Amino acid sequence: MRKSILIAIAIVYVASIVVVSVFGLKATMYQSNIQVTGIECVNQDKGEIFIGETNGIKTITMNFTEPGDLESLTGTILQLEIRVLPDDATNKEIGFRYARENYPQVHFHQIEGRETGAIAFTGIATFTLTIYSLDVPSIYTQVLIDVV
Repeated sequence: MRKSILIAIAIVYVASIVVVSVFGLKATMYQSNIQVTGIECVNQDKGEIFIGETNGIKTITMNFTEPGDLESLTGTILQLEIRVLPDDATNKEIGFRYARENYPQVHFHQIEGRETGAIAFTGIATFTLTIYSLDVPSIYTQVLIDVV
């Protein structure tokens, strides 16, 4: 009797390995589209860039030295550092919105028509920049940029 039980267990074990190998395990993924819940500007004080807060809005202040050139990355250039929450969001693409017609001295770096967050300044400017999720446009943060 003992021998037959051990043989039956061995047969079931080998059969289960064969079944799993042939048919595999079906992976089930729940909530495959994780939406953006927040956006943060995480720039820190660096050299001539000063970070503060005014009326609950993050403020980035920097001095205008010379006109910025995005091709050579020289002059007055600001690289925005953005964090999209949660870290495992499906679509982390963001957009930038401000009154462009009022600030011809502000130029965003673009790659294939998409803005990267690098901004060149050809003159002084103070404006509020809205950084928003392209996936969920109602999720955004605002940053006051002051180039003096």
